[in-house]
Amino acid sequence: MASPAVVENLPPSLNSSAEQPPLFDGTTKLYTCYTCPFAQRVWIARNYKGLQDKIKLVPLILEDRPAWYKEKVYSVNKVPALEHNGKIIGESLDLIKYVDSNFEGPSLFPDDPEKKKFVEELWSYVDEFIKIVYTSFKGEGPKNVVLLSIIWRVLLANLRMDHSFSANSVGWTLPTSHLLKDSKSSYLKHLSMTSLLADLS
Repeated sequence: MASPAVVENLPPSLNSSAEQPPLFDGTTKLYTCYTCPFAQRVWIARNYKGLQDKIKLVPLILEDRPAWYKEKVYSVNKVPALEHNGKIIGESLDLIKYVDSNFEGPSLFPDDPEKKKFVEELWSYVDEFIKIVYTSFKGEGPKNVVLLSIIWRVLLANLRMDHSFSANSVGWTLPTSHLLKDSKSSYLKHLSMTSLLADLS
């Protein structure tokens, strides 16, 4: 179950003229962007685990991000990035697992081994899934976004039942793997990660 809702006063986003917050001062910081869906994944995970007081937000304006972010914080120059225990960690999916493993609060993953394994398999397609949404919105990708969305919802619904799941189960192998291989992309990302956290709570 998710942690109780916390009313948080969000700090203002920093632009290129903003001073750099102290680096490695013992404060855990999440460098983010309020409007970036990839950064929102980790923000959601942080809030779900009730870590608002333990992980400080440092929001950036991506269109006018400070030079010090690339030069002194995260050379990849993308968000999100987490400053913790004297190091900087990036990549949103890696960060979600890191936050879940290294901070207290309700787990983001099921305790049941079979369900956890099933989630791990779905997890491996997260970034691929969202590509089909973006390309379809641009009129460049396949037109089966709605179908993939329905399949994803069915998979999550099945995950809450007391069935035994495996990579060879019909619900996973036939519709999902087939569509993913054919389209070479998929549908998860921000919407699906939010759904995953909510549907598994």
